[in-house]
Amino acid sequence: PYTYRIESTAPRRLAAFLAELPTVESLVLDGDGRSLLVRTGDAVELCRFVQEVACGGDIKVMAIAPTDESLEAVFQYLVKD
Repeated sequence: PYTYRIESTAPRRLAAFLAELPTVESLVLDGDGRSLLVRTGDAVELCRFVQEVACGGDIKVMAIAPTDESLEAVFQYLVKD
């Protein structure tokens, strides 16, 4: 699974949309009140869906970025059971 941080004007509303995707495994509202942490099995589908929501105009997405691209994260992914 991949974890993405999505910064938007309405993270709770965005989370409601994302909860409908079958590949989304978890959604966590970050403490900053603007970000959402999303764990998914399909990063391409997630990014495509977020783009569609953002193009709809109701929710502005300021940033979307993977949180687990570090070498340590890759190592942990490879050695977990």
